[in-house]
Amino acid sequence: MDEIFAITDEISVFRDGTWVGSKNTTEFTRQSLITQMVGRELTQLFPKFNNTIGEEVLTVRNLTRQGVFHDVSFSVRRGEILAWPGWWAPGAAR
Repeated sequence: MDEIFAITDEISVFRDGTWVGSKNTTEFTRQSLITQMVGRELTQLFPKFNNTIGEEVLTVRNLTRQGVFHDVSFSVRRGEILAWPGWWAPGAAR
């Protein structure tokens, strides 16, 4: 977002493929630009969710795939999100 303000003289906003408007960059604040982009005022950029973590719904122990991973163990509880970051995109390891 900082780069937008640093390198532009004018900003045009499109939302869902429709032109919302254009203004000189100096007429926007960070908040007003975000409001134009999402169509409503955001009171929190990263709102906290009250998510109750429940009982264990999945348990994996000692998972191995030769040459890829070895002895991986984890459990997931209701309400949790599990992610494995890394080079798992199709073809990334080739």
